[in-house]
Amino acid sequence: ITVRSEIGDIYDKKNGALEFVVKTSRATNQKNELVAEMRTVLVVRH
Repeated sequence: ITVRSEIGDIYDKKNGALEFVVKTSRATNQKNELVAEMRTVLVVRH
């Protein structure tokens, strides 16, 4: 299984008090067939 990730979006709320980072990942098998898609949202509080 190979997983490739990228940052899809970054945005803030509450006048910058909260920052959100959206990471999307795709997992493929040895035949390069898609086996999973994942999305993670990280929240940073300032």
